[in-house]
Amino acid sequence: KQMYNWAKWPPNATIVDLGAWLGLTSSWFASRVPQGKVYAVEPVLESIKTAMRNCEFYGFKNVSFFHGAMAEKNGEQDIHIYKNQYLRHTNAI
Repeated sequence: KQMYNWAKWPPNATIVDLGAWLGLTSSWFASRVPQGKVYAVEPVLESIKTAMRNCEFYGFKNVSFFHGAMAEKNGEQDIHIYKNQYLRHTNAI
């Protein structure tokens, strides 16, 4: 909670969450901008599915999800999820 105390957005702000993972921060953003919009971007399909379920569970309708990632150039990149590491870390190689 204290991590984001500095964040004061207007209720209709637009926020982009790059690397949305399980949607925890996206949900928090959505609660802070109830008339605004949150765009959640996540490259790992299983993570974005979980993020969608989390936002749905909390009733946030102002979050849009995108399966993808940001990089300095266009293209595709493999993402390797190591066994037993899913909930801890994702490595792009």
